[in-house]
Amino acid sequence: MSAIASFYVFPEAMLPELIEAAAVPPRLAPTFAERVRSLFSGRKDTYPKDPYWELLRARASEQDEYPWSGWAFTYLELVLPKGLSLLGGGLAGPDAARLGALRETTALFDYDRAQRLLDGLRPVVLRPEVLLDAIPEELGGELEAAKAVVGALEYAQRCLAAVRPGTMGLLSVG
Repeated sequence: MSAIASFYVFPEAMLPELIEAAAVPPRLAPTFAERVRSLFSGRKDTYPKDPYWELLRARASEQDEYPWSGWAFTYLELVLPKGLSLLGGGLAGPDAARLGALRETTALFDYDRAQRLLDGLRPVVLRPEVLLDAIPEELGGELEAAKAVVGALEYAQRCLAAVRPGTMGLLSVG
């Protein structure tokens, strides 16, 4: 799992379970009893730190990781043509809203939504040298930053193409 951006594909039927897991607060550290038990058993701690991520790791397929900073996805939103959105363009409805409220950096795509967005993104061409002047100084304003935005578009296109009928895609930008 990448702390920057990850895209998972999972069966549609798993969505209620994923929402339930997202509602459980993550445990970032083992309890005292778990540490003692681990110490004397000689086993490494195996407690689930976050049921949401444990479920995704166990039952979803993670696509390749995005190698640059997550800010590029936010900036990509600003340069996409009107009507196209990755972070705000996921599913609507109570399930997606509930998951979004629990995990605010998540966008959820069913097959139809992924294909519509992918069709809209296909003709989009971003060139780093054109973006270079538009990238704010605080984001670096350099060629590498512009390449990160182009990379975010390419990553999104690859990941959305992996969503098949009966599956869903989940983009998490951290």
